[in-house]
Amino acid sequence: MRLRDDRLSAKEITGGFTVAITENLSTEGLYCISSRLFKTGERLRCELVIPNALGLDTPIVIECHVTVQRVEYQRSGFGLGCHIEDYSLSSGGQPQSG
Repeated sequence: MRLRDDRLSAKEITGGFTVAITENLSTEGLYCISSRLFKTGERLRCELVIPNALGLDTPIVIECHVTVQRVEYQRSGFGLGCHIEDYSLSSGGQPQSG
């Protein structure tokens, strides 16, 4: 489930997936806009792909587990403020944990 550009793929631990657009990313969390409503406290498995269009040889993939901390109703969907619980990073080679 790899995506391009600034898109985040959020997959529920219990199954299913949705695609959201990331608006903000830090070492502690992320904020994205989703067409699907998630509940505060839900835990999700996410994959964020940083495209090779940024001058990289290969895309960088960040896989993480997040907990939804805030949900905002927006015209374009639902804003999700999520805390990153753990993550691993790969650039086409071996994953690196963080």
